[in-house]
Amino acid sequence: MPDPNYRWVATVVEAVAPPGDNALARRSFGHNERMALLPAHLDAGALALNRLTPGHVDEMVAAASVSFSALHEWMTWAEGVPTRADFADFIDAAGSLFDNDMTWTFAMIELLSGELVGSCDVRVVSDTTDVEIGYWVRTDRTRRGYASAAAKALTDAAFLHLDVNRVIIRMDKGNAASASVPPKIGYRLLGEEARTIEAPGHTGTELIWMQVRAT
Repeated sequence: MPDPNYRWVATVVEAVAPPGDNALARRSFGHNERMALLPAHLDAGALALNRLTPGHVDEMVAAASVSFSALHEWMTWAEGVPTRADFADFIDAAGSLFDNDMTWTFAMIELLSGELVGSCDVRVVSDTTDVEIGYWVRTDRTRRGYASAAAKALTDAAFLHLDVNRVIIRMDKGNAASASVPPKIGYRLLGEEARTIEAPGHTGTELIWMQVRAT
């Protein structure tokens, strides 16, 4: 598992600024209130997006284990199968990042079964007032629209609760499944960018998608 200050649910790793450099939080709060800017629960159609907590550790381990072959292809944090201790450490750090309005990480809960079927997040982009979102869905729950539903819910929440004008989604150019999500929910392709190859499926190019706040 990577350092939890790094993006782990998308297909590239990008450092997140420490709390003192959080331009988004500075714009949103002019005082010392510490309530997180995003709510702990979001509705997403057939999913509930619930703040990731220590109670999700075992389900995260199970979802990652079932999905390891696919995750290993794209995710830098899945070089090996993450252990329970890895997830426990990540979730503990994710709680601090949530409370400090740096990264808001959610468990995707399937309403029909009550099972955790992936995770997703919204994260501050260092030195900007943009945010990026990422997502992954366990392999036995793909092709059900869950990634699109989660990404739309996160996008809507970002525009509703955060002082941002743009939401960004990135993925490796070779990750066709992930790349199929943004255009379904109103994103436009901003362009391509060279990226470091850090996982077996990486091509050296990432796609950058953008949605702008409606005026």
